[in-house]
Amino acid sequence: LTVETIQNIIHHSDKTPKGETFAYFELLKSEEGYVIKTGNLISKENSEKLRSKLDLVINSTEEEIKEKILNRLQNSEFSEKGGAGIGLLSIKKRVSGGMLYNIEVFKEDYNFVHFEIKI
Repeated sequence: LTVETIQNIIHHSDKTPKGETFAYFELLKSEEGYVIKTGNLISKENSEKLRSKLDLVINSTEEEIKEKILNRLQNSEFSEKGGAGIGLLSIKKRVSGGMLYNIEVFKEDYNFVHFEIKI
């Protein structure tokens, strides 16, 4: 899960026109287990697409997640960034304590995505 969340930061962070990007990764131990928190810069244009994907994944059942992963692998669909789109699905499949996210305004053309999973 740590690798998958770091890959999400690397592959899906957007850069400002000056080439800046902003991101963070945290691994915390709590009484209930572990919490992984990440955050990264994303363009406002990409924010709504991400929000839709996250809502779909978070609200999917275990069976729906398995079906979506299998479908993506069988159809060999790859995004413009080279992925098959199974990263979030894979995270959801392995997370026991849930997934949360928040998208907040960062700069005029950018938002910041905060993502949290509990293991």
